[in-house]
Amino acid sequence: MSEAQPGDENRPVPKPLMENPDETLVSRYRTRLGRLVGLIIFLYVVLVAPPRMFPAWTGLAFESLGFVLLAAAAFGRLWCLVFIAGSKDKVLQREGPYSVVRNPLYFFSFLGAIGFGLVTRNPFLSVFLAGAFTFQYAVTVKTEEAHLRRLFGEDFSRYVAQVPRWFPNWSLYREPARLSVDARRIREGMLDAMWFLWAYLFWQVLDTLRAMGVVSTLA
Repeated sequence: MSEAQPGDENRPVPKPLMENPDETLVSRYRTRLGRLVGLIIFLYVVLVAPPRMFPAWTGLAFESLGFVLLAAAAFGRLWCLVFIAGSKDKVLQREGPYSVVRNPLYFFSFLGAIGFGLVTRNPFLSVFLAGAFTFQYAVTVKTEEAHLRRLFGEDFSRYVAQVPRWFPNWSLYREPARLSVDARRIREGMLDAMWFLWAYLFWQVLDTLRAMGVVSTLA
């Protein structure tokens, strides 16, 4: 190890290569907008009953499909974390879910948003959630991709040319024989992913309370 030289203490410390100057602004924007959308959704599902313009059997169909999408969202986010937890901004991950779509975490969250609207037997809520999600993450993804291009350069450009941004191309799928994972990050991610299934439980409890007359609605 070399010894410190006179004057070293006055030299500027170089910024880390992987620092993202836009990360704080994007994170703040995404968090605040996400909280606002979440509040609107919460008030909507609590105060407004599902529309009654559809045949009775469609309610079960909507709810069943919604639960499948919520389960897929929870599983999908966990699947992504197995590949990305602990290595974000260190390795350009191109295997597993990242081999078929560049933003699999957002893709599975998108499925979960639509799924929650369907389990409430309200396809209009699904459309609203899909639109809000698209609006919120369009800017986020562009900012993140610019950051990754600075980090990985030509490797990321080739990745962009081969793998779609939003919708998976399953013919591209590939996976390694073994993975090394960050157990702590996976454990934390499991709690995050479970919110999709907790949303389903929340709706079931709310629907039961409505049927019992404990909770009233505006429609």
